[in-house]
Amino acid sequence: MQRVLIVGQDEMLQFSRAALLRSLGVEACAVREGTALDIQRDRHCELIVLCHSLPARLSSSLAEKIHASWPNTWILRVVARDWM
Repeated sequence: MQRVLIVGQDEMLQFSRAALLRSLGVEACAVREGTALDIQRDRHCELIVLCHSLPARLSSSLAEKIHASWPNTWILRVVARDWM
């Protein structure tokens, strides 16, 4: 089974994303940024989704740390854009 770790600061959004993935048969875990690296160390998820609710610097820092420790883990950084 594929494992996905969803990291962000908006708990309701994280819960919704994890529930959607679980309905598709994916093992999904939603956490705040402070526990993301510990969870990845313990569970080794194949994909880590960094939510747009994280500040850009924090998202970048987490992405760098994840890539340095788990170079084969996919990282998806979701960003918000103002199209106006």
